[in-house]
Amino acid sequence: MKICADFILERLPGREGEPPRSRLIHKGAELPVVVEGVVLETQVLLADGRYLLVLTDDCPFEEQVHVILLDRFLRVRDRYRFGKPYTPGVVESVAAKENTLRFLFAGLHFEVKVREKPDTFQWGARLIRYLQVTTTPAAPREPA
Repeated sequence: MKICADFILERLPGREGEPPRSRLIHKGAELPVVVEGVVLETQVLLADGRYLLVLTDDCPFEEQVHVILLDRFLRVRDRYRFGKPYTPGVVESVAAKENTLRFLFAGLHFEVKVREKPDTFQWGARLIRYLQVTTTPAAPREPA
């Protein structure tokens, strides 16, 4: 797993009340993939050719973070979204190691593990999850 710079985003026009969305561009080629979020905070290439992307909505006082897993063919395989109303957040302290990405967002430490094979859950509909996301509260910061 290593941090890369293979993607850029093309912000799409939106309607009132819709989450901001973008089209993915991979190494200069526009993809038919539309994702939620407009700021590409980090992107990681996994050893098996999959990508893990972290995006935000560019709304610092009510921010959302989106974690997206793309397969080797650049198709969305899993996604995770987190945010709370009226809660600011900035993605920081990003670290990638093996199949785990760690970062700090909105006072929480996020650990995103990418499974080689998905877990399958039955909950009204069949859910296939490659991402295992855990959060723990971050220690309060000392005033500057």
